[in-house]
Amino acid sequence: MKKVLGKKGLGLIELIVVVGIVGFALTVLAGLGNYALKISSSLKQNVIAVNLASEMIEAAKAMKNENWSNISSLNLETPYSPTLSNHKWGANAGSETINTFTRHFTLSQVLRDANDNIAASGNADPETRKIIASVSWVENGENKQISLTAYLANWKP
Repeated sequence: MKKVLGKKGLGLIELIVVVGIVGFALTVLAGLGNYALKISSSLKQNVIAVNLASEMIEAAKAMKNENWSNISSLNLETPYSPTLSNHKWGANAGSETINTFTRHFTLSQVLRDANDNIAASGNADPETRKIIASVSWVENGENKQISLTAYLANWKP
C-alpha cells in the first residue's frame, strides 16, 4: 500500500514541475518574440533611411548631369534638401521632413594631393564635390542617424 500512495504524490510533483517548465519556456519565447519585433522595426527604419539618403545622392547626380553649375553654385557646408519640379531635380536650402525622417545633404570642397588623389590636404579641385547625405529620426526615444558619402565630378561618361 505504501508504494501506491507514494506514486500518486510523485505524479502531482511531476505535474507541477512540468507546468513550471512550460510556463518558463513560454515566458522566454514571448520575450524573444518581442525582441524580434523590435529588431524588425529597427531594420525597417534603417532601410527607409538608407533609401532616402540614396535618393538625395541620385538627385544630386541628376543635377550634375544636367549642368555642373547646378552643383558648383551651391554653398559649401550648407544643408540642402532635394526638390523635384517639372521632372528636374533641384535643391532648397535647409532640411526636409518626410514622415518621421529629417534629411539634408551638404557639399564639401575636395582637396587633391600631388598625385591627383583625393586627400585631407592639398590643392582645391573646383571640378569635384564631396556630398554627404544625412537622414535622422527618433526610434524608441533614441535619436538615430545615417550618412552616405559620394563624390560628384564635372564630367560625363
